[in-house]
Amino acid sequence: MKTRGHESKTKSISLIRRAYNLSARRACSIIIFGALFCTMTVKFFHSYRMALVNEYASWILADIAVLLGIEIVLTLACFRWPRRRVIRTALVLAAVVCTWSVMNAGWLIRTGTQILPRTCVPLIRDPIIALGIVGVNLAKMPIAAVVLLGPSAVALTFFFAVLSKASPPDYNRKHFLGKISIFCVVILIALLARTGLTRHGSVQILSAGLHYNSQLKALMVLLPGKSSPSARNNALRPRRTLTAFDEINIDLSQNRQQLNYNLVIVVLEGVQYRYTSLADKQSRLTPYLETLAQQGVEFTSFRSSLTHTTKALFSLFTGKYSSVSQDLAETVPVAKPYAGIVTILKQKMDYRSAFFQSAKGNFEARPALVHNLGFDKFWARENLNDPNSFLGYLACDEFA
Repeated sequence: MKTRGHESKTKSISLIRRAYNLSARRACSIIIFGALFCTMTVKFFHSYRMALVNEYASWILADIAVLLGIEIVLTLACFRWPRRRVIRTALVLAAVVCTWSVMNAGWLIRTGTQILPRTCVPLIRDPIIALGIVGVNLAKMPIAAVVLLGPSAVALTFFFAVLSKASPPDYNRKHFLGKISIFCVVILIALLARTGLTRHGSVQILSAGLHYNSQLKALMVLLPGKSSPSARNNALRPRRTLTAFDEINIDLSQNRQQLNYNLVIVVLEGVQYRYTSLADKQSRLTPYLETLAQQGVEFTSFRSSLTHTTKALFSLFTGKYSSVSQDLAETVPVAKPYAGIVTILKQKMDYRSAFFQSAKGNFEARPALVHNLGFDKFWARENLNDPNSFLGYLACDEFA
């Protein structure tokens, strides 16, 4: 005798099977629309948390145009050649687009920016380290990880199920052509509206970046001619050559006897420039710093190549781009210091050099970086008799 629980389970299985049979013949379209839904939802979430909901429409129009365009191409191919090989190819392409959209969504939630194809090169070049980094970021945002990966697991199961059978779609010719016509009109409207909205949108960098950083941008960088040969080679073979201090030839002999200045470079990290007396002469918040600046040169438009302490310091002192990587590549000790401000002044003008920091000495392997930059001496918080040792790294900057 069947129990109610058994009947309920049977009905659930029957319902799932019916839903599967209904969607299996539209699998390609469902996967693409899943990618579109994921993209639109995450961008709305991002616009909401950044109080830029009024900019949301201009962020998604390019995505709508691109993903609907891909949907048209794939469904037309399946409609014109309803063979298993064609259907499986379309399914794989749709799955790649959907996977890309999920990765893009996760990247946007975590960093506030969108991912580009070249960013995924480490996944191919060094998958173990790259996947480890992905795992750490997923652990940092568990709720977002569940929201993204839960549906992805269901979609993956659905994909392999339909890929194994590759059932031909049962298109009604009249309805199919009507759908394609509607999609074409929507794409045209999206492209025209995007041009107008982008022109009148916010100029702040957060909004302007997402106007152009879209599925369209990701597609365009894959086209031939959109990146230089050197950029492509650097992406495929990410190597760089850094000049050692004794491999440069700068002649300073003519001015050697005329120069007798101390050179003090002050790097503010925990203190914003606008809160110093340099930016506001009436504030008198940092009078000694202002006095130093009056005796020297003030650079007001310096930009960091990467928003990371060690990498920013490396670029500042060497004039070279730092490694675009998660590790502290610049702190690996080298046999000879790199060419830069410190080594040039030491070698050509007999300067002595020292590096001071308010952080502890072991912060981000700083002694090794100081050695690589060519400094003679290094003082950290332990050496400065700092009475504020109980404060955090950035807070200490404000009191030291």
